[in-house]
Amino acid sequence: MGRTRSRTKARERRRLDDGSTTMGGNLAFAAASEIVNEDYHLTEDENEVRAERKKAKDAEYQAHMKNGTWELTPLPKGERCISSGWVESDKRDKDGVIVKRKARFIAKGYSQEYGYDYLQTYAPVASMTTIRLVLALACILDLELDNMDVDTAYLQSDLEEKVYIKQPPGYENRYTV
Repeated sequence: MGRTRSRTKARERRRLDDGSTTMGGNLAFAAASEIVNEDYHLTEDENEVRAERKKAKDAEYQAHMKNGTWELTPLPKGERCISSGWVESDKRDKDGVIVKRKARFIAKGYSQEYGYDYLQTYAPVASMTTIRLVLALACILDLELDNMDVDTAYLQSDLEEKVYIKQPPGYENRYTV
């Protein structure tokens, strides 16, 4: 009868010189797999898409500059700088056709530590109970309701604490954050 290797020995053989191990088969397959985007059209001109994305980033950057969202400064000693990036999305019409490319400049807040970088979080979002109350009052008092959207609304609030963030990728000014 043949001998079978134990799983432990097989794992030990996979260890690298630095003590780390190689990826398991499933993880390696998942990492190598390509995610298929059904919205991707092979007929799209890639240069046109890139130009539209750049235009969206330019508009977002200009909105930040117009609102005075930040001021460039050297990073003080002992302070930490939060990474930043872009989130790109597409606005579509009712038929699913892309009508606008959008870009948002974001701080990668997940790199912050509670107690060091911040003490509390707050998101001004109405609860469903509040929305129902407003709708009920409008019905009872025979009022008309209207809604609106404020472009770059999240740029309108002031922060009390100082937060240092890396400049938008592609719009950097050397030696400052």
